[in-house]
Amino acid sequence: MRKIIALLTFFTFSFYLSAQTNHFNVFANQENTNSLNALKVIPNAQMPQAPNPAFLERLQLEPDELTDAEKQEYVNLLYDFFRVSSILSQQLNELGRPSGTRLEAPPITGINQIEDAEDLDLVMTLRRQVEQARRLTREVESIDMPATNQRIEALQNNVLALTRQADSTNFALRQQIIELNKQLEISKLDVIKCESYKELYHNCKNTVRQLHGQTNRYTVPTLAVSVGATNNIFSKNNYSAIFAPSVGININPSAFLGIPDIFDLWADYSNTTAKVENSFHHWGWGYHTVEHNLNNFSVGVNLRFSLSRYFNIQSFNWLLKGGAGHFWMVNKMPNIDLTSNVWQGCLFRIETEVINLATQFPIGVYASYSFMKTYSNLISNNVNNMDFADKKFGTINVGLKFFLSGHSQLNKER
Repeated sequence: MRKIIALLTFFTFSFYLSAQTNHFNVFANQENTNSLNALKVIPNAQMPQAPNPAFLERLQLEPDELTDAEKQEYVNLLYDFFRVSSILSQQLNELGRPSGTRLEAPPITGINQIEDAEDLDLVMTLRRQVEQARRLTREVESIDMPATNQRIEALQNNVLALTRQADSTNFALRQQIIELNKQLEISKLDVIKCESYKELYHNCKNTVRQLHGQTNRYTVPTLAVSVGATNNIFSKNNYSAIFAPSVGININPSAFLGIPDIFDLWADYSNTTAKVENSFHHWGWGYHTVEHNLNNFSVGVNLRFSLSRYFNIQSFNWLLKGGAGHFWMVNKMPNIDLTSNVWQGCLFRIETEVINLATQFPIGVYASYSFMKTYSNLISNNVNNMDFADKKFGTINVGLKFFLSGHSQLNKER
């Protein structure tokens, strides 16, 4: 008879757990479709997994034969449900809707008390904790929160998180501010209605601009390669030239030397073509044009001055450079069996450069003019008619720069 009563109690409790689960599923589905203007408060804690039916049967029929592991599992179940009840009770207090029922703690704190309490109904004790957790869950889910307030609360939490990190001025903050700008763009209606968030939106954009300006101002590119077009400028009318491709490398050693960012080193190579028209009446040729392939290689050093700092430009970095160097120019004449001439000399260069180092792949544009002066005129015959008697010519160069590495003071630990 006793076993029959125990089985009936066990099946009743199992049916209760199943019915409660279905009830809350239906309740949740109904609440999700009720209102377009309000949302249900989400509980801060989820219900633990229901106990195994075989374990419940053992608690009901054979409580005296439980192993220590099973006793510990039982105590853990009690306190899992009690933990959920405590969290939900605290949530109700924070929402201004405290529960009207006093929170009941489990009467068991350890496995030894299970053996001492012979008259304790283990299933009923567990059932009280389950009922308490489910009751508090229903109370939390019954509270309506306007969707507008919920969105404002979420944005306020994002703003608070961004504000706490604003002083670090690092890459992570910049990404979070960009993400916040995206959220504010999506919520344009709320931004228009709420003047405070309009002000926040503009403040965030200003912060992003300031971070871009700090990145451009305090980042020094240490290695860059350039790809562009170059052309020689001659003072003589019978000389003509066309643009040709050029490549170069730029190195800024200031970060390695521990000195201010005031100079950089560069090297360029180009292969230009010049055509020279000349008259050779004494050989019986008349007018004749000779083509010269000019392989130019130059190296030098530039002094750098930031125009962005002077004009307080934050969106990009505008540099003005001026320097000097050395060049070698190998003159080869196709289809003519003559020895190539090699000119060398000094050059003076002025260059301007615009870059944006606050992007993931920084690219810059540049333009330069070089005044070239040869050390001597190497013309040796009348056929090699490229004559540098005045020992000077000019070169212009425009193109793109790709920055491979850089050094930023913002990355230093404070």
